Amino acid sequence: GSVHTRRAYPGASPYAATKGATEALSKVLAAELGPQQIRVGCIVPGAVPTEINIRAGLFTEAQHKARMDAIAPYHALGRVGTEEEIAEAAEYLVRAEWTTGQSLVVDGGLSLGISPF
Repeated sequence: GSVHTRRAYPGASPYAATKGATEALSKVLAAELGPQQIRVGCIVPGAVPTEINIRAGLFTEAQHKARMDAIAPYHALGRVGTEEEIAEAAEYLVRAEWTTGQSLVVDGGLSLGISPF
């Protein structure tokens, strides 16, 4: 999933729509697969710097860092997340044997809507 399903970002409608669909799909799959004891969950991350945007040619390394620095203050914790923190959330969902069909928001408080204004 993505925090884009919780906060509106102009210009991100296709991205937000597909992430919302992913979240809805995870809930339906959890209901369908639950009788076979198959659990399904969705992680909803905030901003996390990854190299995929750089490798895809969307940003240079400097542009990506500037983008993350600019978005960090909008997180309640005052920083962007790490890949390791998202992995910890995934590990939780794997270990939480009585959790299914849930979306776990791991966004450092970005979805709270904190604004510096």
